[in-house]
Amino acid sequence: MTGGDVRHDLLEATITKICMQSRRFYEHSSPGITVSSASLPGTYTRIFRPTLSRRVYKRVLRYFGSDTHTIAEEEGQSEIVVSFSTPRDIGHTIPNLVEEISVHLKKTWINADRMRRHQVPYCSLMVSLSGDFLWTTHNACQKGQTANEDQVAGLAIFETSEIKNNDVLLWRVKDLLDFFDSNPRFESSRIIDSWARTWAKNADEYLCWDYVPREALVSFVPFEDLAPGEDGPEEILLRPVFLSSKNLGDYRKRVSPLKRLTMDQYRDRISSFMMRAIKDRVASHVDADSFVNIMVRNFEDPSHWGYSLAPCGDDLGLMLRRVINVKYA
Repeated sequence: MTGGDVRHDLLEATITKICMQSRRFYEHSSPGITVSSASLPGTYTRIFRPTLSRRVYKRVLRYFGSDTHTIAEEEGQSEIVVSFSTPRDIGHTIPNLVEEISVHLKKTWINADRMRRHQVPYCSLMVSLSGDFLWTTHNACQKGQTANEDQVAGLAIFETSEIKNNDVLLWRVKDLLDFFDSNPRFESSRIIDSWARTWAKNADEYLCWDYVPREALVSFVPFEDLAPGEDGPEEILLRPVFLSSKNLGDYRKRVSPLKRLTMDQYRDRISSFMMRAIKDRVASHVDADSFVNIMVRNFEDPSHWGYSLAPCGDDLGLMLRRVINVKYA
């Protein structure tokens, strides 16, 4: 066995350990966690991505490839000619992988700096996803407000089990950091700095290697339906302060005091959002009960969306379940 084979086997063994650690984490998580185990029988996991896709060849790219994968498809003018890679395919060692993750987590900052210097942007081998619906919705709205006429912004919802069924590597960054930090020889504490860690924590970030398969897409919601303009319905869920805040930290500082609503008023906003943004956009293969459960949990705390509710004897979770069931059914 050559030195290269040993390094590759070690890399694959490490990736396997990370995946096993992720599975143990999910199996011991509380039932109320937003992202639960997709590997357990009968359970479904939803992860999200704010998107800003270019219109290419009179269509919109919605398979969500990494920078390098998207460039290859555009240059080949076809999805068919683009091969799918793994860390082993490109000769990555474990230190290479740690370094790749570190740079990817800081890609936004790195490319902003390169743009100022008129340098070529950094192109990543990975795709970022999030387990936090609120964070993703806000980020998608930020992208939507800056998109030009050649771009389509929106929010994508994915099924993790379908990603894994297509043999695409998917990691939760928290699990990656826990594993690397427990092995000092990887020097992850030095390579992956506090800025990158904070970003990943705030977004509950996941990393998908190379691309997200089309089969995993549950729904895609264009920005225009997330945040309709002045001619939209009166009972809009996303408040102006949500749309104008530069990030969630800024939003939480500015949203106080919360807007007081009755239970019925909050229900109407959720109902309008589900009807406009989600209805008729969910893939036919999606399990309805699991989808409803995920969406209910995203709206159970009105303060996340800038609201407080007047005292009421009704059960909020039950009310949301009824509304979402009606709008999704």
